[in-house]
Amino acid sequence: RSVKLLAKRGVLWHVATGQSSYAGSPDFREKNILVGASKLDNFFIAPGHEFNFNEEIGQIDASTGFVKGFVISGGTLSKEDGGGICQVSTTVFRALYQAGLPITERHEHSHRVKYYDPVGYEATVYAPSKNLRMKNDTGQHLFIQASWDTARGTLRFDVFGANTGRTVTVSRPVITDFKAPADPSYSPDDRVARGSRRLLDQPMQGMTSVIKRTIKAGGKTVSSDTLKSVYKPWGAVYGVNPADPRLKQ
Repeated sequence: RSVKLLAKRGVLWHVATGQSSYAGSPDFREKNILVGASKLDNFFIAPGHEFNFNEEIGQIDASTGFVKGFVISGGTLSKEDGGGICQVSTTVFRALYQAGLPITERHEHSHRVKYYDPVGYEATVYAPSKNLRMKNDTGQHLFIQASWDTARGTLRFDVFGANTGRTVTVSRPVITDFKAPADPSYSPDDRVARGSRRLLDQPMQGMTSVIKRTIKAGGKTVSSDTLKSVYKPWGAVYGVNPADPRLKQ
């Protein structure tokens, strides 16, 4: 975007940053993260407009550059186009949340996923049933840029706009109500010999996370809200041979 256009729309200030780490992701997951992030690079959110993640990303399949990767489905992992896209929704959520934008739709994952720690500071998407939507209530245009570091496995979104005088504080999560991990589940994997298994996902305790956001202007608190996430216990997921009888349990 030209500097002249940004200035014309009042985009003169760095408003907020959202970051996350996808270090250790398999190749398919990194591919989907970078394809998804590139679709959210260099775009405006007009004053009063609602950012709609699924709409901005568009169709998720091979024709738009995505590959198959693991998604949470039916209490275990299965492969679908775009597995890992929630790293993108989580990171842009953090940027817009830190910018003070009100949430109109946001969902947590069914269980804790370590890629998205701090616990609860995340947003899952699964079109069309789950979306991330946040409204630009700043009265000015916002401009979003994406960047990433493939060597470190980090993703970042930066929000630019006018200086609204807001200061936004996001607390660390307060975590309660721990529950023991669930029993393991099994997913077909033709690379695994009969009778063997391969760990695909770690078990996780159930828990509840609460994060508080405080927005101030002129030294006074103008609003505050809480981000509550309830996570079910999750069992280890193992890849086993497609003929393995454990798949029928």
